[in-house]
Amino acid sequence: MKTLLSLFSLLLLLTSCCSKVALLPPSVTTTKTETIIERDTLVTIQADSTFYAAYIECVNDKPVIQTGSIKTSKKQKEITRLSIPKVELKNQVLTVNCEIEAQQLFIQWKEKYIKEQTLKIQPQYIPMPFKWYEKALLWIGMFTVLFMVGFIANYLKSKIG
Repeated sequence: MKTLLSLFSLLLLLTSCCSKVALLPPSVTTTKTETIIERDTLVTIQADSTFYAAYIECVNDKPVIQTGSIKTSKKQKEITRLSIPKVELKNQVLTVNCEIEAQQLFIQWKEKYIKEQTLKIQPQYIPMPFKWYEKALLWIGMFTVLFMVGFIANYLKSKIG
């Protein structure tokens, strides 16, 4: 009987209260948002022209061109779409005139933006009040511990004295 009582008391001492829900480790969520923006623009190229004049003279029955002045702007060198040049030969003077009209170029491109967001969620422990049966078990445990202390003290008193 004493062995059964001591085994029962030992099992009651080993019981304890624990939390209802286990705490989860913090969760980290990374979100990537990709945004593609299409952009366009209209580039206008102004009108431009080129003029060349040369004096032609015959030497020994062969035509010889004496170089004149060439007036060309920087814009003209960049543009490849020229109109048909106007060429004239009057009074031994060769003139070449080339003009280009204003142009508009439409340019379109895409821009890509990546936005990264990191969200860290820390779990919070919310203490819950004890239920009526948990309070009863706490009181029973406290009385059991006091009973065991008294039982051990009585046993030691009888062995010593």
